[in-house]
Amino acid sequence: MVKVILVLITAVFTLSCKNSSQPNYIVIATEKLNSKAINCHESDTFSKRSGFEILCSEFYRFTQTYTPSVQSLPAFTSLLTGLYPYSHNVRFNSHNSLTPEFKTFPEMAMNLGYRTVFVSSSPPFFRKAGISQGFEIFDDNINPEVGSRNFQDSLRLIMEYIKEADSKPFVAIVQLGDLKFPFKETQTDLGEIRNLSYESQLESFDEKLFNFFQELKKSEIWDNTKIILVGLNGHIANDDEYDPAVINLNSANSQIAMFFKDSKKNQINTKPNSISIVLSLKDIGQMLFNTFKGPEGHETNFSNFSEAEMEEEKKLNPELIVIESGWPKWQQVGSIRSAVLDNSYLFINDKTPRLYNKLTDNLEKSPQPINGATRTQVDLYLQVLASKNFSPFVATSELHKLINDNEALFTKQAMTEKTSEFFDYHYILNKNLELSTNETKLLISKYNLQENPCFAYFSKPFKNDFLKKCKSKKAQFLFNQYILKQPSDKDLRLYFQKNLAIYSVLRKAHLENAKLGLDFIPTQNLKISSIQNYLYQSLKSIIAIQNGDSGSN
Repeated sequence: MVKVILVLITAVFTLSCKNSSQPNYIVIATEKLNSKAINCHESDTFSKRSGFEILCSEFYRFTQTYTPSVQSLPAFTSLLTGLYPYSHNVRFNSHNSLTPEFKTFPEMAMNLGYRTVFVSSSPPFFRKAGISQGFEIFDDNINPEVGSRNFQDSLRLIMEYIKEADSKPFVAIVQLGDLKFPFKETQTDLGEIRNLSYESQLESFDEKLFNFFQELKKSEIWDNTKIILVGLNGHIANDDEYDPAVINLNSANSQIAMFFKDSKKNQINTKPNSISIVLSLKDIGQMLFNTFKGPEGHETNFSNFSEAEMEEEKKLNPELIVIESGWPKWQQVGSIRSAVLDNSYLFINDKTPRLYNKLTDNLEKSPQPINGATRTQVDLYLQVLASKNFSPFVATSELHKLINDNEALFTKQAMTEKTSEFFDYHYILNKNLELSTNETKLLISKYNLQENPCFAYFSKPFKNDFLKKCKSKKAQFLFNQYILKQPSDKDLRLYFQKNLAIYSVLRKAHLENAKLGLDFIPTQNLKISSIQNYLYQSLKSIIAIQNGDSGSN
């Protein structure tokens, strides 16, 4: 009898915990998820195990939400604080951090008795970035050999922490980074291997999100939990048509996915509305901040969510949305690039300014002429940006060179193939040399020094070993040209070794970070310029020999 009573008491206690009067909150912050990634107008194409289908049928869909920064860490910090990057001062993905003077909404929630949890899936979402403020649990313990957690592991881990919350309501945030890893292998739940692409990662996200939602429902957490799924930045399918992603402020890269599920159970045959109010991710952060202000908070929030109140507040307090990229300044090749969104108008604050009307130019391909009425409009935008210390952006030659170097590293070939250091070395350098298309193809296809002996014995004292063990004609040419025929053999070899060593170490570090979609070390530290002159002559000489002009140097 006693056991029966205890079981009943436990069941009642458990039920009361799961149906606490205070709702729980889950925030899923996803990198590289723009507003078009999840197309609810084609929901009939979703699979039977689709998390996206649940988003489209049970969540409010915000169709006009924009990131305040195309760099993921500044954007996430805006979500935590409800402030723009120019206010919270986190402008880059590294080498800056949120200071304690800025409050975050998890801090507010913890003060109200919520258990607060954060799970990071990839850099740069680490404690050292200052974003751990207000979290009872901050899990950034990522295996350095792997470099990141995948969708499945991240969502499983946040679920484990959620189940440990006991009787306390919780605020759980998980950051997902898989969409920035198009060269990482994914598998279906049945173990089938997908091809390497952004679309494959999106399919994996859809599948793993469904499993996560089902677990929330099975654990009776779903009904009493408000869920926000939001992108931190967008995704550009073809960089050739747009500015590079690191500085791109157009809608493809700045208009983000945003979904919200209220804790109230939806009625049968009803579906939440699509909300077309123009918002910044900063506004979503401010609403979360207001949610945990306590009894004195009356501003728009997610605690008593009302689309009508949100729309009314926007009418009473209209605000231009500011978008930025701090990447050029962090890389020391330019200033922070900025843009203003004014309902259907997007203004990009370049030295040659661009103004797009998104209603008539959805793809933002044809800038509007700036004269007459639009001149007055642009003057207002410039005044607003100047008041926040933004200046017109100038794309310097150093910036273009740096972006070209970056793009050379971030290619499927460089990411997936095991090529020699010499091949990678010249593959990057030929981007900066004035070579014809045929010459470039020649270098990529034939100048691939993979034989290790060619490196090990690249010195006059090892001449016999080199000639015996190094079978590469091109390596032999370099050896004859720059070792045997040079009086300063020792100095040249030391120069060669030093610069190759610098390059090899930094290239490996940068390549690993590129795989993670990071700006972890400045690309300029690859010292490309310091070795370019040396290699230029060797490359041109090889081309001359391949073309039959043995007399060229």
